[in-house]
Amino acid sequence: DFLKSGLLTKAVNQIIPFFNATIQGSDKLVRALMDPKTRPKVILRIISMLTIPSMILWFLNKDDEEYKELPERTKDGNFIFRVGGKLRQIPVPFEVGVLFNGLTRRMMDFMIKRDPDAFRGFFGSIKDATMPSIIPALPLPFVETWANKSFFTGRRIIPPQLQKILPKYQYK
Repeated sequence: DFLKSGLLTKAVNQIIPFFNATIQGSDKLVRALMDPKTRPKVILRIISMLTIPSMILWFLNKDDEEYKELPERTKDGNFIFRVGGKLRQIPVPFEVGVLFNGLTRRMMDFMIKRDPDAFRGFFGSIKDATMPSIIPALPLPFVETWANKSFFTGRRIIPPQLQKILPKYQYK
């Protein structure tokens, strides 16, 4: 219920997009898992709609070199599979999807591939999915330009090899 908010949250939601939606999504997940009446249904949905597909896709993608090159946050937030020779992505639900798709995939890396770095960056993915932004929408492009970082993707805006040339040539 995105209308469920106080005066302060309504005010903040006007300058920070999706502030209340992010809070309500995390709140709903925690409430559903804490309530003994809804917990079995929620766990069944998580296992059937997120965990099992994540395991299947992990087995399909574990040896794919192009898949390995993708950023971990992209893998945490999407079901990724190959169709017609190209990798395709289907976004998972924000909070619960990133948490359980990413956790399942990384656990498989840790247990089967014996990757000691499997969980590196995972808490960053969870934080991005469950915590609202603190930067208002209006100054965000200016802050990103100053920091040379896209806060949405986590990547540099201008790659290091283009930083030393004139600004009008700094594009791809």
